Amino acid sequence: MEQRKTLNIRFPQELVEKLRELKKLRSRVEGRRVTWNELFDEAIGNYIECAERILAKVEKEEQGNDR
Repeated sequence: MEQRKTLNIRFPQELVEKLRELKKLRSRVEGRRVTWNELFDEAIGNYIECAERILAKVEKEEQGNDR
């Protein structure tokens, strides 16, 4: 079973309001209840994928500069 860690994170009020809007809209579009955990899991997953692509690009450029 997947273990979860509870994190207490404070977000700026503007971001919280935007996330609430997106949560409501997505629930309406998908025709189902969307949870906060789903939103954060997806956002963090997307962030990690993007960071890995950037890191791979930087490493590739550094290898090219070493030659």
